[in-house]
Amino acid sequence: MAFPVDVFHAVKKHGADDGYCQEHCNPAGFPELVDDQKAWIFNSSVCEQINVWFGKFLPVVREMSEVHFNFFLDEMIAIHNALKVSTLHSTGCRPRLIPVEELMSPVSG
Repeated sequence: MAFPVDVFHAVKKHGADDGYCQEHCNPAGFPELVDDQKAWIFNSSVCEQINVWFGKFLPVVREMSEVHFNFFLDEMIAIHNALKVSTLHSTGCRPRLIPVEELMSPVSG
């Protein structure tokens, strides 16, 4: 089972001698996470921040069934995203939903 972590986390928290983490958690070992120019296709720092945010729900979801857990987090994410979009709009930003096809297409430049 693979669990790639934030690049900073992989380098600073797990040494090169930690074989398990280097094999299963170091994002450098997952070529599907980089584009043709070897640039990351996602922001791993944001992923780490979201994991911290998810962790705040642990006391609430600890005893939930998988179905209830998934439903609860889906609703919390929807509320969080709606609030974030509202905040961005109020500050003059123009957030938009990016289609998956656009996210996965190669960047031309």
